[in-house]
Amino acid sequence: MINVQPGDLYTMNFSDFGLQPYHSQYLSLDRQGYELSAIIQAVVKANTTTRVILVAHGMGGLAAREYLQGLARLSSSSPTTPYRSDVAQLITVGTPHLGWLLTTICQVLPLQACLYTHPFDLGGIAIAQMTPGSTALATLNDVATHPLPLDVDFVSLVALGGIGLAGDGDGLVTRVSQSFLATLPGLHHELHELTIPAKDDCGNDNALYPAFLEVHTCEPAAPRVFSAMLDAISQSPVTQPPITQPPITQPQIALTLNASEFVAGQNLRLSLTSQPGLQNGDLYLAAQLPDGTAYQYTGSSWQLVTDGGQVFSSHLQPFRPRTTLQTGAEVLADIVLPVLPTGSYAFFARLVKPGAAPLDDAGALSNMATAPWTFTSSSCTYALSATTVSFPVIGGTGSVGLTTGGGCSWTATSNAAWLTITGSASGTGNGVVRYSVATNASILPRIGVLTVQGQTLTVTEHGAFAFAAPALATTVSTVPRAPLVNVENAGDPAFQSLTLATRASRGTDTASP
Repeated sequence: MINVQPGDLYTMNFSDFGLQPYHSQYLSLDRQGYELSAIIQAVVKANTTTRVILVAHGMGGLAAREYLQGLARLSSSSPTTPYRSDVAQLITVGTPHLGWLLTTICQVLPLQACLYTHPFDLGGIAIAQMTPGSTALATLNDVATHPLPLDVDFVSLVALGGIGLAGDGDGLVTRVSQSFLATLPGLHHELHELTIPAKDDCGNDNALYPAFLEVHTCEPAAPRVFSAMLDAISQSPVTQPPITQPPITQPQIALTLNASEFVAGQNLRLSLTSQPGLQNGDLYLAAQLPDGTAYQYTGSSWQLVTDGGQVFSSHLQPFRPRTTLQTGAEVLADIVLPVLPTGSYAFFARLVKPGAAPLDDAGALSNMATAPWTFTSSSCTYALSATTVSFPVIGGTGSVGLTTGGGCSWTATSNAAWLTITGSASGTGNGVVRYSVATNASILPRIGVLTVQGQTLTVTEHGAFAFAAPALATTVSTVPRAPLVNVENAGDPAFQSLTLATRASRGTDTASP
């Protein structure tokens, strides 16, 4: 996570929240715990505190436990993330510690009854892992192997008021499932049961199946839940000592870029100015995009290191490991960027001790250098090296150069069967379009057009009546870097070779016998 500001209250969704039409149902519970751990780390760093209080509704309580019990991880092949003792209190609201009954409801009743709640994707991994008896829940509830930390204050807010298979609860999660933590010895734990009324803007029932009612979706906004949450926070016995580490003031680094000169598809130049006295360390270089995602620059490519705004530290690679920064200014990167979305960008650079994470202040050797930038235009421009060219009746071959940005794509087309593109008809960035012109059997001249991203090259070929000399097979180049036209005689042995010089400034090459 980048640019977390100090505050008292933070809200979060997991990185799959934006998927439609089902929100937050496609990440495993241990992945959710991993994302939560990244959020906690960023919030702690942004505030004068070492611990946070978590309030988790439903599945969020399982994600919090994944982190607290040392089970959080990025993927099934990644190492687990150890708990960092940075949580003071966990308050769960309607959390299915032992699973929920949605899948059971859908198995024993028609589909209409299953959908009496707001949409769920029964194929989503999160839904499957919350099914009672799943491997994920069995691992999480094996507290002998994966114990909950004893320095955390636990509060379970158990919601009641539902009707149906899970009626002894909130309609989706039973009372027993919500109360699981109260059965574990050794924890500092409080349990509060709250009856939640259904409202017009939450809770779901079904006219065809009146024996069902859930109030699970009413819990986050219920005044009783909010009041109980505040009461639990105020009575928490866990203290939060302040961070006493002084901020880094020297030596300083500064990051600049040629933003005023940049055009999409061209080179963006990042420069770093360093003061003397910096130690040998790992230099990181990153960029944040307008949508909140962040990329790191490894020296050869930009790599995505966030998902929904969270930084996953296991992905981070230093731009220059174990390096010594030069005193003064140096160009870090001179790179071609493709077409970019408009909006606010920010670039970051930091030197840290070898092996330290770039957001770890304890391992920092410099300040976090930032360079904000607002990009207002992402359009590509295209230009051809010529706009007209003519050929004799015998035809020939030619080429035209295209100038555009490095990330700008293009496609070339011809409107005439006798005017054929012989090389690549598409590409990205600067390029050359090669073509051939067939012999004109008519006595009349003809005109064809090559079009490249809206730019046109008009090709005129003479008719037979205008050609009285021996036939010439012609090669025409309209690329500025090749200002010569080579003409070879294909019809008369006396004409072996002829070279005509052309002026690039005219932008037009004409060959005639």
